[in-house]
Amino acid sequence: MGTLSKIMGNVRMTTTILVLVMCSIIGSITAMSASIYFNLRERSLEDSRIQQETNIGVAATILERRISGSVLSWGEDGSIGNFQSWAIPPFYDSEVIDSVTRVTKQDAGIFALDPQTQTLMVKTTSLVGPDGQRALSETLGPDSPAYEGLMAGEPFQGELGMMGESYFAALQPIQKVNGEVMGAIFVGTPMRNVEAAANSVLGLIAIVGGAVIIALGLVGFVVSRAITRPIPRLASAMDLSPRASTTPRCPMPIWAMRWAAWHVLWKCSARMASAWRR
Repeated sequence: MGTLSKIMGNVRMTTTILVLVMCSIIGSITAMSASIYFNLRERSLEDSRIQQETNIGVAATILERRISGSVLSWGEDGSIGNFQSWAIPPFYDSEVIDSVTRVTKQDAGIFALDPQTQTLMVKTTSLVGPDGQRALSETLGPDSPAYEGLMAGEPFQGELGMMGESYFAALQPIQKVNGEVMGAIFVGTPMRNVEAAANSVLGLIAIVGGAVIIALGLVGFVVSRAITRPIPRLASAMDLSPRASTTPRCPMPIWAMRWAAWHVLWKCSARMASAWRR
């Protein structure tokens, strides 16, 4: 305690309080800016989720007409019930899948189950590899987060790795009439596109946050100077002369009074930041 008292006694009251005010303001603005960014990111993910639900419905509707013998059923809530077909035909060109991407404006593909390896292999896709050719080597195996649900006949929606990049994707299983899964319809967009909306405002958040920190910092400086002006005189008055031995000394040390003053100022600055956020 003596060491703490010595350290606190060597620090100027006004300087310490100003630092305390600035730390409170910077912390509040930083927390609020981070909250805004993460809220925007969550909103972007939700918008993308709704978009992928729409896109998978569009893709299934188009493929029902393009793949002979396919039947698409819908649930009461407007979601896809199931997509059934007798077989997944061979695709000699990309015309079928391109008819989907022309409408959705995002990537799409059709996977077929390889009975030997039990992996879902791309049969046609809009994804293009580094060589400029369609990426027909992509597979979805047991290590994929979508695999287990798809093989159980359940649709998938979420992040999925494709061609070394993270995609926000939706997949709908393609089933035989008996319910056996034989493939899947894929639609998706790179996660960098999903996060672009939130990342685009980072600069604006930084500029506005910096301006607010400067403005509130100036206000805090003026207020802290006004609040701390009488404290040194109060401390001097309570620090009685040692020659007056018959006069009782104040039992509260100076460092304790300063801590009390800092605590009061911290509460005031926190209320200022809270009022600004409202």
